[in-house]
Amino acid sequence: MPWLVNDWLASSKRKSMEDYEQNGYFLLLNHAWNDPDCCLPDDDIVLARLSELGKKWIKSGPRLRACFEPHHSRAGFIFNRRQFAEREQQQRRLEASKRSALAGAQGRWNNRNAAAMRPHSGGNADHDADGVLDPMRKNASSPLSPPPSPFRSTETPSLCPPVAEISHEIAAYWNTKENLPKVRTVNPARSKKLNARLKEQFFKENWKAAIDKVAILPFCNAKIPTSSYPNGWQADFDWFIGPSAVTRVMEGKYDRNNPQPGAESEHNPNEKW
Repeated sequence: MPWLVNDWLASSKRKSMEDYEQNGYFLLLNHAWNDPDCCLPDDDIVLARLSELGKKWIKSGPRLRACFEPHHSRAGFIFNRRQFAEREQQQRRLEASKRSALAGAQGRWNNRNAAAMRPHSGGNADHDADGVLDPMRKNASSPLSPPPSPFRSTETPSLCPPVAEISHEIAAYWNTKENLPKVRTVNPARSKKLNARLKEQFFKENWKAAIDKVAILPFCNAKIPTSSYPNGWQADFDWFIGPSAVTRVMEGKYDRNNPQPGAESEHNPNEKW
C-alpha cells in the first residue's frame, strides 16, 4: 500500500486519536488494502480483532468507524473513501504503464519489420538500411556472380518472431512430451545453442517433427541397453539442440530397435558427425 506520510501526519482525524487508536486505525487501513475494493466487514467483533484493540474497541470503535463509510455496492462492508481513491489511481497508473510498454514494444517491432521490407535504393546499393556492407547484395548485382544456390530460397523471407520467442516455443513443445526430461529454464548456454540452430534451415523446418519422433523412439527413451549405455540412453534437451541432432533423428540414425552387437557406435549420441 502506498503510504502518504505527509497526509497521514496532517490528518485531523489522526490527531484526535490516542496513540493506541492511531495504531488500530493504521492496522485497519492495511487490512482494507488487501481487499480489491478496500473494504472491511461492518462487524464490531471483527474490527476489534483486526485493529488489535480488543476491549478498547468499545470506547474507541466509534472514533475509528468515523473514518469509514458503508460501501455503495457491497452490503455489510465499510471502506475509507480516500484509500479507495488511491487504489483507483494506482490501477490507472498501472494500466497506463502497461499500455505504454505494449505500444513501445509494438513500435519497435513495426520499425524492425519496416526496415526488413524497405527497398534498398540510392547511391550505394551494396549497403543495407543500417549502412552495413552487404556482400550478398553486391554479389547479386555483379554480372559475374554465380547463380543462386538451389538450397537457398529466392523468395522474400517472411518476417519471423524473435529468436528468444521461438526458443521458448521449442522448449515448451518439448515439455509436452511426458516421457522426455522436462526443461526448467532456457539459460544463456541453451540460448546460445538455440540461436546457432535457428540459423540452420533444416532445424527450423524439422524441430517439431524431430521432437515428436524422439518421444517415441525406444533408443532415445532408455529402452535399448548397449555396451556404452547398459541401462539405456535417455535423450535430453541439451542433446537435442546440439549440432546435427535433429538431422540424425530425421535421417533415422536412432530408428533401429535392436542394434547389432558391436554396433553401438551407430547409436552413440555423443559420436562426432
